[in-house]
Amino acid sequence: MRAEAPESEIIVDANESWTPVLYAEYAAELARLRVRLVEQPLPAGQDAALDGLGRGVPLCADESVHDTQDLAAAARRYDFINIKLDKAGGLTKAIRRVQYAQERGIGVIIGCMIGTSLGIAPAFLLGAFASVIDLDAPLLLSHDRTPGIAYDGGLMQPPPAELWG
Repeated sequence: MRAEAPESEIIVDANESWTPVLYAEYAAELARLRVRLVEQPLPAGQDAALDGLGRGVPLCADESVHDTQDLAAAARRYDFINIKLDKAGGLTKAIRRVQYAQERGIGVIIGCMIGTSLGIAPAFLLGAFASVIDLDAPLLLSHDRTPGIAYDGGLMQPPPAELWG
């Protein structure tokens, strides 16, 4: 399958479903496949198990970061942090997380929870600070608000001015 799109970047979101043993088994194959990163391989709260494991590919914290106190522990174990406005507590707190990550050389992913164009539009502003942007929530809805954010060939377009009110 990799041969069909050799330049594609693959991100694996394990969604807390792996064990340390499973991660160790997968690490070499993930590296061989040139996986860009693995998001949240272990359940939140079990992150210390990463300390003794080798690094096949970069790792990203998602569910392991609930508040600013979690950022320090994540910074020791992860290469990226997925910042979602809903989980961060809004745009201002998300900006603080971006700044924290930048000061420590941690990569940033801007992600989202399920929501309308209006709910994720502010996250678009943080895209300039991210290595990966995953703001596809409106595409997963059976009906988004009007006007909504347009997507062209999988690329999110800037939110229309009418969206902001």
